[in-house]
Amino acid sequence: MNINTNIILNAIPAFIILAIAESIALTKEHKNPETKKNVMASLTIGIIYLMTTFFSKGLLLFVSTIVYEYRFFHIEHFGWWIWGLCFLGEDFSYYWYHRASHSIRFLWANHSVHHSSETYNFLTTFRQGWFSSLNGSILFWLWMPLFGFTPEMILYAKSVSTIYQFFLHTETIKKMPAWFEYIFNTPSHHRVHHSSDAEYLDKNHGGSLIIFDRIFGTYKDETFPPHYGLTT
Repeated sequence: MNINTNIILNAIPAFIILAIAESIALTKEHKNPETKKNVMASLTIGIIYLMTTFFSKGLLLFVSTIVYEYRFFHIEHFGWWIWGLCFLGEDFSYYWYHRASHSIRFLWANHSVHHSSETYNFLTTFRQGWFSSLNGSILFWLWMPLFGFTPEMILYAKSVSTIYQFFLHTETIKKMPAWFEYIFNTPSHHRVHHSSDAEYLDKNHGGSLIIFDRIFGTYKDETFPPHYGLTT
């Protein structure tokens, strides 16, 4: 089964173009709060993070391949429902990793970089911690190869989730249809997550979905415009 696990690299030019287009549009509307210093900080962090992704991707493939040899189940037919379970399992893993990153100081030290911007737009996505592959985050996904999901499937699902989450970092989209807001993570939900307001803190940890936040009690609706950045 050949799977393109480089889809994030292929998507980077689109990320850059969209970030520039959003910035130009906001500037024309006199709604762009970005400073040159903030833009350069986001781009610099993003470029260095991009260099580290090769190592983190290789580490995930290496470790999960070893674990896959000891899998409990062998999946022979990779139909649409298997892929559906894979994406659901990946989002479940991401939820708990993301939630842990807000409550465990060792993980927060890396993740706080993503919350450091006091503005919220596509450029915010580029602020990613450089050491996520070294802080044990991979452990949150290792149950998946044990259940028979191939390392390539897991990496592909993680990549699709990462691409989807890029589009969450914007204030230009206010609300999606109610049914969509109930199931999927949206810009509105993720603005709450990035907020430094006490009422919004440590809420909406989902990746592509918001259902796990609803199930595990960490969901919060956007009821007022958030303020962004770190609390201290």
